This record gives sequence, C-alpha cells and structure tokens, in this order.
Amino acid sequence: MGIDRSALPWRIPMVATDIRAADRQAVAAVLEGDLLSQGPRLAEFERRCAEIAGRNHGVGFSSGTAALHLLLHCLELQPGDEVITTPFTVPAVADAILSAGGHPVFADIDDRSWNLDPERVAEVVTPRTRALVVVHTFGAPAAVEELRAAVGGRSAVNLIEDACQAIGARYAGRPAGAQGDSATFAFFPNKPVTLAEGGVAVCDDPQLAARLARLRNHGRDPAGGWLDQAEVGFNYRLNEMQCALGLGQLARLDQISRRRDARAARYRRQLADCPGLVLPQAPAEGDRHAWFCYPLRLTTAASRDGLVAGMAERGIQCGRYFAPLHQQPALRRLGYGEADLPVCSALAPAMLALPLNSRISDEQVDEVCEVLRGLLVGR
Repeated sequence: MGIDRSALPWRIPMVATDIRAADRQAVAAVLEGDLLSQGPRLAEFERRCAEIAGRNHGVGFSSGTAALHLLLHCLELQPGDEVITTPFTVPAVADAILSAGGHPVFADIDDRSWNLDPERVAEVVTPRTRALVVVHTFGAPAAVEELRAAVGGRSAVNLIEDACQAIGARYAGRPAGAQGDSATFAFFPNKPVTLAEGGVAVCDDPQLAARLARLRNHGRDPAGGWLDQAEVGFNYRLNEMQCALGLGQLARLDQISRRRDARAARYRRQLADCPGLVLPQAPAEGDRHAWFCYPLRLTTAASRDGLVAGMAERGIQCGRYFAPLHQQPALRRLGYGEADLPVCSALAPAMLALPLNSRISDEQVDEVCEVLRGLLVGR
C-alpha cells in the first residue's frame, strides 16, 4: 500500500497561492477599521473584475457557485425548464441549476478541447431550453459563439459563461467572460486569483446587476431603509477582507498569467515525446488559457489512480478531474446511464491533473515530468 499523505505537506502541491506581504498588509488595514463588509473594497473589486471581462458591471458573491445560482435564479425558471451544460465539470454547476429550479441537461464534450461539443449541444436543444451554461474547462476558453449558434441563436436561451477557472484567459481576441449574456468567476485557492472563497458575476445589464446585488443581501433594496426587503433573497455577501486580498492579485493578473503560461509551455516541451499521454491543446496565437492545472489524458493501460499514488509517494500531489456529473449518485434521478455521453464517460477515468500553480518553479515542473515519465515506463 502507498503512503497516506492526506495529512502531510506536499513537496510539490496542486495549490500554491501568489499572496504577498502587500496583500497581507491590505487585509490588516481593513481589520484596523470598522467597515468589514459591503464597503469600498468590494466596489473596487467588482469594478476591476468587470473591467477584466470587458463588462459594465460586476457583483461580488461568497462563491462562484452563489454567483451562478443567482444568475439562474434571475431567469425565473419554471418546473421542466431545461439548462444545458457539460457533464465534465464540478458538481457546483448542476447544484446551481437544480437550486434555481431548472432541469440539468448534459451535452457531451469534444474529445480534444474537453469543452462542450457544439454538435452535441444542438442535439439536446428542445422548446424547454432556457439557458446554456458554458464552462471554460481547466481554464481553456470554450468556443462561445459556436455554442450560441448550436442553440439556434435563440434570444430566449440565456448563455452564461462559467469562467470560474478562467479569469485572465482570452479567446478570439476577447477575454473569458465577455461573450455570454453574463459570466461568473471564482476565487477558491486553486484559482489564479484567490480570496480563499468568493465569486463575481459580470454582465452589461444594469437591472440584472442591481437585482443580483439585492438578492445577495437578503433581497434588501440598497436605496431603501434597513427593513426594506424588496424580495426574498440570500446571504451571499463578499466581505472587505476578501476583496482587499484579491485587489493586489488582480493588479498583477497579467504577471500571474504569464508565469502560468510559461510553466504550461515547459510541461508541453518536457512531455511532448512521452508515450501514453495526450497533452492539452495549446492556445492559438493571441489566445490565452488560465491554466487552472495542467491536465493530461492517459492512453496507456496504466492505472490513473496508481499514477496518482505513485506521484504521492514522491511528495507530488496530482488531481483526478473531473468525475462525470451524469454518473454521480446524487444526480441519478436525472435518468442518465453509465454508458451515456460516451466521450465524457471514456475521458474522465483517464484524466490526470498535474500541479500548475502560481508558485511552481521550473525545477519542480521538471521533477514532476521526470517522475511521471518513470512511472509510465515502469522505472
């Protein structure tokens, strides 16, 4: 049996944040005052996120899941209304759809981009389709306009970009989050920018932005008094300490992104001739991936879980992303079988995520590649 490293520090972890002394000082400055929530740092953080996405408005939330939930909530979904999305993502996407009263409909993914396949999306559109949630998987931007065309360009189908893993990414000359009717970002520690927890919704519609801001604070109208609850809402607020932590990282987002780009390019060079692997597609000229991690597809008979354990023996943390949503016990009531969505079903058990974070060094990338290559060839 391998060593259980769950309680031990990793020599090369999946997550290592880019938090600096100035970021800590910014959080300390908030704590020296009395305004810990709904203050100027929140407003500035929202403005900067909207600017990065090329949108007019940003609204901060306690998580990316909360942001997606309320964007869907604002569609006033009725029983039987369908929301199409990918099965190859985190459970939060299906959770948000179900929490907003929608029925998740999964379309299969493309076997090279690992994002939604427009042809498969077109096959599952029905008169009940109300929204399409496009996930930029692993921080690699999906072809949003092709996916919009796949639902027939219908104005009644709201397109939400789940860019929770993709802040700073670009596709076809536009930033992730710029092409949908709205979009979400998330700031968990494994993202390029972290608040520990947190999310933002961005959009161009001022009425939608105002409603989102109201709903996250129990439905209270900011223009009214403390007791003026305009509608039933939620407690999804983002506090001032989190925003102070994030503002410095947003200011150096391009630097963070360039560092991740360089490490991803190094992985590609080191593993290009390694047998048994399919590497992620490199971004086209002028495009950028956010590189949430460095994902690989195994084509050998090697056990993915065995490789994860072998890497762990050497202090290297790897991930097993993503378990197919349509096979999750909690979602079996949706009626999908184990053999449905064949591309996702075949891909998911063969995916291995290598560490790619904001602090990983060239030497660490080289070590990860050397150890992985040795395990694949049986050394």
